[in-house]
Amino acid sequence: MALSSSFDKSALSAAGLLRGFDYAQFRDRISSVRVGVAFDANATETFEGRTTLELLVNLVARLYGTVTIETIGGAGSEVSGFAGRLVALAKQINPAIDITIADEGSASATAHVCHARVIVGRARVANRAPVVFVGSDRWEFATSTIAPVSSGPSRNPFGAAAAACVGAACLFRMVFGRQLALTSESVEADAIVAETDCLPEALDDPPTRVSLFSMSHVKDGPQEASLDGQPVDIDETCLVGVGAIGNATVWVLGRTPGLTGTLHLIDHEQVDESNLQRYVLTSANDVGLGKVDLAVRHATQIRENPSPA
Repeated sequence: MALSSSFDKSALSAAGLLRGFDYAQFRDRISSVRVGVAFDANATETFEGRTTLELLVNLVARLYGTVTIETIGGAGSEVSGFAGRLVALAKQINPAIDITIADEGSASATAHVCHARVIVGRARVANRAPVVFVGSDRWEFATSTIAPVSSGPSRNPFGAAAAACVGAACLFRMVFGRQLALTSESVEADAIVAETDCLPEALDDPPTRVSLFSMSHVKDGPQEASLDGQPVDIDETCLVGVGAIGNATVWVLGRTPGLTGTLHLIDHEQVDESNLQRYVLTSANDVGLGKVDLAVRHATQIRENPSPA
């Protein structure tokens, strides 16, 4: 089985979302559905695109057992190299994962057809399966089900990280759309939904662009300033709790350009197996590690190996 060791925790979370939840059916579905993360050179050439892809694969690897990393427009050295990095990241998170690299339109892609895909970059693709396009521009993230959304040229990680989170959420909605849509009037709470009702289905969401700076939908108009070249001083800040939200905070702050100051981490607990389902700083080998030590290790790795410009 290609599922992660924290699958039971994921199933517990899903039980509160899916009507007619059945553990065995959910496990089999997550094991058998092949989800795809696809991208082109635009994604790998930009800091924002790489940030989106790294967090997206981080999240996907914590739930799904079968994943295809799909390159679009020919796998040049930079694109194929980054695909390899994403595979390595996924295997650190879930060593049992069934993960494959394929070039869109090639025989390898045909052999690993995805049931649902998230696409990062500018390229158009043949919509062989339900798909959502995600992208970002500085503080903004964008999604579309009909056209590509490019990744911006800045080094602001916030919109890019949000795009990854929304992309992962859309992927879950495509895979389990039928069960998410059911209401108590249409099925009894303990009814088991037929497997055919769980087939991935396309989303009909309108194109959306949202600014994290103004916390509002974006229409035509001036863009917010980038963080590029601007110092970000957090002075002395205390982060109380290095759990799921604390992990996400450290993950994005570590990628924030020009960050200065002191971040005090406060948490006496250690990582346990159930945390792996939602802690984005963890790998499969981190059970028993102090949560503060986990965050310090991540910050050190980012400082010593910053993402290339």
